[in-house]
Amino acid sequence: MPNSLRPAAPRIDQATITKLLHEFDWSSTPLGVIDTWPTAMRSIVDMLLAVPVAIATLWGQQGIMIYNASYATIAGSRHPELFGMPVTAAWPEAADFNQSILDQVFAGKSLTYQKRNFMLQRNGRNEQVWFDLSYSPIFDQNGEILGVMALVVEITAQVLAEQQRHRAEERFQLALDAGLLIGTWDWDIVADRCIVDPRFAEYFSLDPALASQGVSVEAMLEAIHPDDQATIGQLIQSAIHSGQSYRAEYRVLHRDGDYRWVEANGFCIFEQNQPQRFPGVLIDITERKRREDALEHSEARLRAIFDTLPVGLVFAETPTGRITDGNAHVEQILRHPVLPSPATEAYGEWIAYDEHNQLVPIEEYPLAIAVKTGQVSERDFHYQRGDGTRAWIKVIGGPVRDLDNTITGGLITIIDIDREKRAEKQLQALNNDLEGLVAQRTRERDRIWLVSQDLLGIADPAGNWLAINPAWQRTLGWDDSDILGRTSEWLEHHDDHERTRQEVAKLVNGIPTSYFENRFRGRDGEYHWLSWTAVLDNGYLYCVARDISNEKQRQAEIERMQTQLRQSQKMEAIGQLTGGIAHDFNNILTSILGGLDLLQRRINVGRFDTIERYINSAIKSAKRAAALTQRLLAFSRQQALDVQPININSLIQSLDDLLQRSLGEQIQVATNLSDDVWRVRTDANQLENALLNLAINARDAMPYGGILTISTSNIDVQQADQLQLDSHEYVLIEVIDTGTGMSNEVIERAFDPFFTTKPLGQGTGLGLSMIYGFIKQIGGHIHIESQLEYGTSVKLYLPRDQSGLEHGFAAESAQSRSIEGATILVVEDDEAVRMVLIDVLDELGYHTLEAEDASSALTFFEQPTPIDLVISDIGLPKTDGYDLALQLRQRYPTLPILLVSGYTDRVAVRSGELEAHMELLSKPFEITDLANKIHDLLQQSHE
Repeated sequence: MPNSLRPAAPRIDQATITKLLHEFDWSSTPLGVIDTWPTAMRSIVDMLLAVPVAIATLWGQQGIMIYNASYATIAGSRHPELFGMPVTAAWPEAADFNQSILDQVFAGKSLTYQKRNFMLQRNGRNEQVWFDLSYSPIFDQNGEILGVMALVVEITAQVLAEQQRHRAEERFQLALDAGLLIGTWDWDIVADRCIVDPRFAEYFSLDPALASQGVSVEAMLEAIHPDDQATIGQLIQSAIHSGQSYRAEYRVLHRDGDYRWVEANGFCIFEQNQPQRFPGVLIDITERKRREDALEHSEARLRAIFDTLPVGLVFAETPTGRITDGNAHVEQILRHPVLPSPATEAYGEWIAYDEHNQLVPIEEYPLAIAVKTGQVSERDFHYQRGDGTRAWIKVIGGPVRDLDNTITGGLITIIDIDREKRAEKQLQALNNDLEGLVAQRTRERDRIWLVSQDLLGIADPAGNWLAINPAWQRTLGWDDSDILGRTSEWLEHHDDHERTRQEVAKLVNGIPTSYFENRFRGRDGEYHWLSWTAVLDNGYLYCVARDISNEKQRQAEIERMQTQLRQSQKMEAIGQLTGGIAHDFNNILTSILGGLDLLQRRINVGRFDTIERYINSAIKSAKRAAALTQRLLAFSRQQALDVQPININSLIQSLDDLLQRSLGEQIQVATNLSDDVWRVRTDANQLENALLNLAINARDAMPYGGILTISTSNIDVQQADQLQLDSHEYVLIEVIDTGTGMSNEVIERAFDPFFTTKPLGQGTGLGLSMIYGFIKQIGGHIHIESQLEYGTSVKLYLPRDQSGLEHGFAAESAQSRSIEGATILVVEDDEAVRMVLIDVLDELGYHTLEAEDASSALTFFEQPTPIDLVISDIGLPKTDGYDLALQLRQRYPTLPILLVSGYTDRVAVRSGELEAHMELLSKPFEITDLANKIHDLLQQSHE
């Protein structure tokens, strides 16, 4: 409340105020005439008139003002107008502030303000003034609040004097007042230019020459620790806006690269109520901060000790002796509640007996003695606990005094000594030989230290070894003189250094070390593997290391044996694979050779009636062999693919009739195809074979009928990540049956080659392995989910196509077509295959040229005969067919080339990523397939 102002002459004496008090018409105010005022109010008014300190009293909820002569002198020209007025009306420019004071003090609060600034009207002008203010409630004899007493000290003159000091005097005085002075600054706020001395510049890592001319505050703040910058900025702004002095403690980056703690003191100077300058000094408080941190650490440890002490603590007040506080250990020892407690005379639950089993009077308890007499006492009791049992306790009591040495209460410590009392006779006997027992215990610990095979050591937080046991020398060859007083960095393997330093840092921060492994160099130069366990206790690192070098060697040997085992398992799998291939091919060859032998016999004797049956049998067996090789190539991901952009839904719909015929009437085929499914880039024929294989497997798993469901959907990148797939977009094809399902053991082996659960002769065991190889070759994933008796779900994840093209699946006639007169060069190293190709092409009406390798093929292009198309096997000697095709492509960009292969290791060919006017035909093939490929290539070249 700004109820005082700058002194104005002439001064007003006490008699003048007293006369004004008695002549004032108090009946016109809520206070009424003086004779009706409460005694307490009249006493207070008489007192304030007599004191020389400026005091104003505010009576009632309106705060009717009655003040003394000193206050009237401060009020200046506003006196005597203020006398008897409500305070909010008397000082309208501070009405909100004064109303807040009334509300808080009438609520029972006392308030204090220092250097409170106001802009008030007095002596005919507006003045900026400062006050030290104190407010307290005035009570009547019944404890009711009658009003507010305000003690007012105007400090405007002092504040203005501080602002008007000469700049040099300011900096000089600040430097004198500050201890451990580092340097000074003078900030011109308007120009944002701060001039500092050289030592100040050194602490803020500033150029001394530049700093002497002036730097911006922003440049200075950059040297302050990042965690402190925001707080310092707020304190500076607060000092500027409030006009109060500035004091801050923070860390600053010294030129030597370390952070130092500093204390900054300063204030803002105003001119015409505007901030102009901000001078101050800087003090180095780094050492003080270190002491404070050490003290805080010590106090925290002390508090922790008190919180965990296994003794009971009880506090009681004077003079009643009523217990006011106690820790949890009290009730654990006494086994009955302690709080709340009555006075000393009513400690009914406290029943204790002495050594002679006599009941101890309450007044002899150490707590009662401490409260009543202030004496310190100690006594052992055989105490009657809350559960009915008795136990020996030791009670120590003493007084609690305030700063005036007045007893304010009592404190007792209760210690459970029941075990000690019961074992007292044994302890007395042992005390006679206590020194021997201590020596024996020490020898035992020393013996463990000396004979332990583990490396034991004690180090300081910096990692310097303070003590090591003899195992260091036995294990590493180093003795005390080599190790003590140094860290172990010089022993560490260079590959372990960074990890070891990080582990030591964690240990110093209180995180125990368990099973940390690194390598230390022995005196012989060999490195030993060590497994460390360590803790931080009482500022020291206690470490135990076990030499695990032999274990590491055994572990390496086990890993080597496991590698050998895995290799042998691979060889076993290869053996199973080759055995299965040999079995199936022997069956096929038996059928082919037997049929051809019978065919030859029938022709020799002129019997032609059964020739077609033998020919069909040989063709059927050859197709079985071709299918087997395709499955093997699919499993090994080496097959050549005809990759095209495919609409999955169209492909599945085109298979509908084939699936119905293949599965029979007992199997219901259902589809659930997403409308917006993406295209995929794959080999349509291989995908059809894969789906047909899955459908047949599902049929065999549903011998009594069931439902086969094929569904499609899109899988985005986020879903792929959740499924732990590669981060791409996929189209999911899910084939679900309601069959017998598979066990976990069968699922684990489902993709193994030649593994089958079907009876002998009903399956090769290559179906799922072929699908697995095909899906992996195109960059997809396959997953099986199954439960016995509930069916199986096979999920195919096919990579999304981004090309924007689409391949159709309309059924097309496979009849032989040819463009007569075209000249075709056949390049094939196998004479029998070359002969068949030449005969087929001749039969189709083409002119043919033949070559057995790439070099002889190139000679034909040096001749005048035009060549319309090249058919080349990929597996040629020396230069393979794909390299030949690339050479021809450079010379003849539009020349049609048909590559033929049963196997290739060329990635571009396997993946189907061939260049324009280049196609692939996989061996073995039928004549119609060859004719269609040739026709399409020649047709494209003429478009």
